[in-house]
Amino acid sequence: MTVHIADPDIAEVAEIERRLTERILADDAEAFAAAFAPDCLVHAPHNKVIQGKDSIGLFNAGMIAYSSFEQHVERRAKLGDYVVTMGEEVMVPKGKAFHAGKTVRRRFTDVWGRENGAWKLKLRQATIISVE
Repeated sequence: MTVHIADPDIAEVAEIERRLTERILADDAEAFAAAFAPDCLVHAPHNKVIQGKDSIGLFNAGMIAYSSFEQHVERRAKLGDYVVTMGEEVMVPKGKAFHAGKTVRRRFTDVWGRENGAWKLKLRQATIISVE
């Protein structure tokens, strides 16, 4: 299904997020790392505030790995120079990742900003709401 998004910045971020989801499922560490701004902050699902580089380290160590991963976006909005995406994620972690083999639902907020002309993740919040 193709969704038409009128604002070109929002449409571009939506496409980046779609491709990033594919790359995360493919365990593509380079694509994962490329999504983060150098100064990105993350309120991680384990209730710690970390830097984007820490998330990249967790991905490289296999602690962020999924056999399935879906984002259900409820709202994308442009706020000044930023694009915000909010909604719910449903994933099944694998391997060494916490909750491996279980279905994890969480609420998320991503804030994207331009860095040298490219959209990068500036701020991320993810909170687990259930593990089944």
